[in-house]
Amino acid sequence: MFKQIIHKIRQMRSDIHEKRRHQHIFTRNQELAHTYAIFKNSPEGEWIIGKNDASKLYELITIYAPQNILELGGGIGASTAIIALAQKQGTITSIEQSPKCIDIAHKLTPPELLKKINFVYSEAHAFKNDQISPYQFFSGYKTLPIQNGPFDFVIIDGPGYWLENNQLVKLPNGDIINLLPYLATGCKVY
Repeated sequence: MFKQIIHKIRQMRSDIHEKRRHQHIFTRNQELAHTYAIFKNSPEGEWIIGKNDASKLYELITIYAPQNILELGGGIGASTAIIALAQKQGTITSIEQSPKCIDIAHKLTPPELLKKINFVYSEAHAFKNDQISPYQFFSGYKTLPIQNGPFDFVIIDGPGYWLENNQLVKLPNGDIINLLPYLATGCKVY
């Protein structure tokens, strides 16, 4: 019991340190803070990536410097714009199941960042892979832009839940299974 308490305290300290470190990224980088604010202050801003995850993603892109990024679930484009801001050169393919979200992303993303981004619409669907399990279904996108591969960084945040035959479809994402042949050696998945 004592070891569990000590472990929990260490974890809490680590979480606080991590949060402070990511807040400093926003403080030091006004361009990042400004880009984030564009999306956060929009009417749909409550649905965007959180500040800690945004700074973590920015930091990962800066460290690994991927050239060909695939984002599964772009939403209204906040994380996509942050990725484009961190990426020195290369391209981003962002897949989204909602045309409305793609329209909002086009409107909110600063023009200099839009040059790096290819927004792609795809319906969500349920699928299974018998090599993994004949009983487990996964969610994914019907159309994956494999022609844009190989990808050296993949962000998975979609597809979101959807209604099918008046039923909520809520399954674990499985697109990475179908993308394995299209990932570059050393690809990072977030």
